[in-house]
Amino acid sequence: MTFTAFTEAQWEVIRSTRENWPEGVDWRRAIERIGQDYWEMRASKEMWVNKLRGKQPAKQREKIRKAWILMRRLQKVLAELEDDGLLGDDFLPPNLNSSEPRVKEWLSEYNFWVRPFAGQSDPIQSELEWRLMNLEEVWRKAALVEKEG
Repeated sequence: MTFTAFTEAQWEVIRSTRENWPEGVDWRRAIERIGQDYWEMRASKEMWVNKLRGKQPAKQREKIRKAWILMRRLQKVLAELEDDGLLGDDFLPPNLNSSEPRVKEWLSEYNFWVRPFAGQSDPIQSELEWRLMNLEEVWRKAALVEKEG
């Protein structure tokens, strides 16, 4: 189940928590966006959990990292051979350029969606909490501007 928007009843409960909402900010939209982002991040993390289910994630990451290192080494050696004039025009080197970005992206995504969850903390929950608490700061600033204006 994902979150898309508040029902009117849900929004009324939220609105009732403050007597005076500062003007000039679409608070409902701001809070809904935070909720939507939260569920999008949850879905991405779940995809990674499913992808690595039954596997040892750290070992899979190490395999991908080794593949990336080997691709970089092979590219370097082939470039050296080419510079030395040892490869003829009939030699077609493997197209590593199409695989390398995919491998780098996999490692980057792994580092974002898997590594932070290895302990007991939940970075997605922490981000949600931080963003909601940050809204309080936005409220204070908006209220100050409204009061001064």
